[in-house]
Amino acid sequence: MSLDKYQQAWKAEPLQDQVTYDAERLSKEVQQSHDTFRSMIFERHVRVAIAAILMIPLWCAMGYFWSSLWTWYLTVPVLLWIAGCMLVTSRRYTHLQLEPGQPLLFSVKESLAQVEHQFRLMQSSFWWNLMPALVSILVFTLHDAWERSQSWLGFILVSRGFGVFLFCFTVGLIGRVN
Repeated sequence: MSLDKYQQAWKAEPLQDQVTYDAERLSKEVQQSHDTFRSMIFERHVRVAIAAILMIPLWCAMGYFWSSLWTWYLTVPVLLWIAGCMLVTSRRYTHLQLEPGQPLLFSVKESLAQVEHQFRLMQSSFWWNLMPALVSILVFTLHDAWERSQSWLGFILVSRGFGVFLFCFTVGLIGRVN
């Protein structure tokens, strides 16, 4: 058979399959999917915020009982920052609720916008979540190395080893996030 015969056979075949959908059912599915996603994100944000808030007294108690350096307490503002970011984000974006009578296209666009926002939030979590914690850990470790070392050489040797580890760890995190 030549190419023309295939084209004629393709054009000659009647369209038998018609796509039909139930708009009401599809709208309910989108609404249910949106509500499930919204509640899942809200619960995750609340869990992270509660964990960060519960770690604050624990962090303070460990610093007090271990007689740690003042830099130990730098993590407390970081934990407050993380909890605040989670609560603000969940309050700002999860209160948007789709109404049952809204057009399907609007519901789908709104759901897609929330998914894209969560995607951007997860992509940038290194900068607003992990980086402050890494900085507080680095400051604590450098200050501890400075207090324990007897000379500049000792400080450089101690801090260089941890600095290389923290650099590799950070590069690995950035690679995983991006």
